[in-house]
Amino acid sequence: MREVRRRDLGPYFALALATSGPLDEALGLRGRAERQFRSVSGPGLWLLLSVLRLLHRSPVRMLVATEDGAPVGTTVTILLGPWAYVAAVGVRDDRRQRGIAQALVRWAETFGHAAGKSWMVLEVDATNQPARALYAKLGWGPGATVHWWELPGEPAERPPSTVRKARRSDRMLGHAASVRSLGIEFPPRYLHPCELIGRSAGGSRETWAAGPVGEPGLVVRSCAGVAGEPGFLLPAVTGGGTPDPEGTLLSCARAGLVQRGCRGIFVPVLGDAPQLVELLRGAGGTPKVASEFWWKRIDAS
Repeated sequence: MREVRRRDLGPYFALALATSGPLDEALGLRGRAERQFRSVSGPGLWLLLSVLRLLHRSPVRMLVATEDGAPVGTTVTILLGPWAYVAAVGVRDDRRQRGIAQALVRWAETFGHAAGKSWMVLEVDATNQPARALYAKLGWGPGATVHWWELPGEPAERPPSTVRKARRSDRMLGHAASVRSLGIEFPPRYLHPCELIGRSAGGSRETWAAGPVGEPGLVVRSCAGVAGEPGFLLPAVTGGGTPDPEGTLLSCARAGLVQRGCRGIFVPVLGDAPQLVELLRGAGGTPKVASEFWWKRIDAS
């Protein structure tokens, strides 16, 4: 088991992409992953990552398990705020039940701890029983269930007077409400890795609010990558008033993603959120798939 080398990248990426499950397929994330993997294999970015790794400053670490020089297991660990996010844990079909996945996750924990992170985080399909059993065995615990909804992509009018760009106080209220929904013990900067899509090259982020300044009933953050990829809306019912009383905020945020050329608009509903589910149904949304966040504390406290 070792760090990925450039000559490993082809088979490594093929094996990592094979870990795609119902969640990735339903949300259309496989195409984005392929594009990101291709960019990593370029000489410029690969050299930068290699230098940062030598300096112990790399925000991304990729580990490969090999047999006779061929990759048989993969994992990727990404440093995000106070936690380290684990993704692409995969083992070749003919090499499963040999402890490889367990060793990969243990290595990810070691990297996260060495980087000074307090928590490890991952997301798994709610129906993936073997993976859930593995994480439980390693001392991880389940957090909130995330129910993913898809909204229709028809264009919509831009906002009426009841909808506005969110101010900082609105964003803080929305963030706090979502953290409560997650049922976790720490306040993450990012509620879901899809928020990072809006921070990537060619991406965009907008935050909208409905209701009085400082007392919005609903706050929605939209995140989009490049045209042709999925877009995401992260709504939060704040409890500060009637959420989206005219049903226009979700429509407004969706319009922005449609105008950016997003294919597929998805909404993660964190935990039990009956008001939000009602709003999504009213907007023509349909439930697609469920996932779970799993957490593990790795600092000494």
